[in-house]
Amino acid sequence: MAVFRRILVDQATYRRLAYIVSAVPLGLVWFVALVTGWSICLGLLITPFVIPLLIGLSFMTRGFTAVEAEIARSLLDVDARALPGPPSGAGFWAWFRGLFRDGFWRAQAYLLIRWVVGFPVGIAVFIVLSTALGMIFAPAWIPFVSGGAHLGFWRPHTFLQALAFVPVGVVLLALGLVILAIRGADLRRGAAGRPRTSDTSSKIA
Repeated sequence: MAVFRRILVDQATYRRLAYIVSAVPLGLVWFVALVTGWSICLGLLITPFVIPLLIGLSFMTRGFTAVEAEIARSLLDVDARALPGPPSGAGFWAWFRGLFRDGFWRAQAYLLIRWVVGFPVGIAVFIVLSTALGMIFAPAWIPFVSGGAHLGFWRPHTFLQALAFVPVGVVLLALGLVILAIRGADLRRGAAGRPRTSDTSSKIA
């Protein structure tokens, strides 16, 4: 019980939860923006317009990773930073090629992973925790629902019947938060960071 209590009062548990759930809106934005950007670039590949479009795509990727780096620093306690700016003073084409170095492709992969993996995981976590909270507060809403809760084999509709959901919801919520605490190290590795120190830093991609 002491372990459960420590996890439940640990702020890091809830920061990890916020990081996972943040993939739902952000992962969708990153996915739509990157797919749209690359589709336009490929559609105009043989035209001069592809050059400014690729430049815009590069800076868009850097902006997205800057947001992700800040989220990782704030919620996962890792030293993460966005992609560095392109080199200057070496001519236009050297500058242009530099836009797609220094982890650009890894940054793109990270942003897509936030959609491919992060979005469904975030939805699943949201559903589990919402269900748990719904059970915990069942006595506050089931008596006021017409016909009670429809569970197929059972339709609880009174305050006393709704109390049966409370311990189930507490256990489900506790288990979900414990799993988050256990998987915290994986989240930090996924954000490509390391625990904060005074003399080290790492990129988000």
